[in-house]
Amino acid sequence: MSELDLYAKYLDLGVKLGRSGEDLATWVEDKVRQDMERNDRQIERERKREEMEMQNQREEKEREMQRHREEMEMQRQREEREMQNQREERELKRLELEAKTKKLELGSRASADVAGPKPSYGVQRPKIPPLNDPSQVDLYLERFERHATAFGWPESEWASCLSNLLQDEALSIFLSLSPAEGSDYQAVQRVLLQRFGCDRNGFRSKFLSVKPRAAEDFGTFINRAR
Repeated sequence: MSELDLYAKYLDLGVKLGRSGEDLATWVEDKVRQDMERNDRQIERERKREEMEMQNQREEKEREMQRHREEMEMQRQREEREMQNQREERELKRLELEAKTKKLELGSRASADVAGPKPSYGVQRPKIPPLNDPSQVDLYLERFERHATAFGWPESEWASCLSNLLQDEALSIFLSLSPAEGSDYQAVQRVLLQRFGCDRNGFRSKFLSVKPRAAEDFGTFINRAR
């Protein structure tokens, strides 16, 4: 309602209430002013409410964009890890083939000279990268054991060989073991698996929290969960 309409409304009402002259004019002015102030307050509340809604919308959009960026980064990291795993698997197969070939050569030499010296760890030592991701220590130890078996290392030397490939927290854990435990590969393996959540309890927890990855089909998810 416009200000002119308010004057007309309250003028008519004031006359009906028996007001006249200056009293009527003062009363009408007060009523119109009160209505206009109420209207201004209502407009201000509406304006603030709209600003708040717009601010909430902007913040929600920013949060959504941030979530999208984080998901993209996680996807990129997963793809990089998968590519790295594939490269390491190819390298492992190559080393295993080399080891088998060398074992055949050594077998031929041994048949010719049984008393001849056996190849040592130092001669046969393959190039294995250090443990960089402790969360995958189970896969790393399996890879290490394949190398050790393929190259014929005596298990009594496994713990010593493995210690040269540990770093940071994993190395600190190894150094905290007693000399007897530190020379026992099975003891070292057990402690590392337990510390980095790759034992029975750790895998149970991971299994219960596993979720499908982006663009991952159901069959791939089931195999990864298994």
